[in-house]
Amino acid sequence: MIAALLALVLAAPYTPVAVKNGMTISRRKLDNGLLEVKVETHTALTVKAVFSVLWNHAEYPKFIKTSKVTKVLADKGKERIVYEQVRIPVVQDRDYTIRGWYQDDPATGLMQLYWEGADALGPPENRDHVRIRRTQGSWTLEPTKDGGTDVTYICASEPGGSVPTWLVAGAQTDAAPEYVSIILSRAKSLTQNP
Repeated sequence: MIAALLALVLAAPYTPVAVKNGMTISRRKLDNGLLEVKVETHTALTVKAVFSVLWNHAEYPKFIKTSKVTKVLADKGKERIVYEQVRIPVVQDRDYTIRGWYQDDPATGLMQLYWEGADALGPPENRDHVRIRRTQGSWTLEPTKDGGTDVTYICASEPGGSVPTWLVAGAQTDAAPEYVSIILSRAKSLTQNP
């Protein structure tokens, strides 16, 4: 794990891609060959409101249209093993297992969530889905003086199967800010209608 974190620190700098709907999008190529996309934005929502949506994996199929099935296979409080099946337009649906965990700093209110592929901890492959074995990323939720949150979402994932690299780069760059918007919309909805 220390080697993986060191690789991220030493990776190439991010290249800005776009600013859309108040979100700054950038990306870089990691040493392991994955394309990493970073989305940064600010929301008036609290850290707690955003975190409560992110850490409620079982609810994902209710509001994320690409999420077919999400199962928490193991829960150790601040660490979970989660299996998910996702719908992917144009190509065969995918599935993966991740190990997710979070760290919080009560003094500052900062929360950081991480995940990495954990294929060996999930169910065996099935012919209805292409298995994604390499995925990693994080959410950083930093409280701001206005009572809101600075949000940073970072994701790197192989597509699985034989999808061309150029197609993956464009799809990941478009999907990442859309995913952040979906999470923040859900948090806003739950805050307004508890």
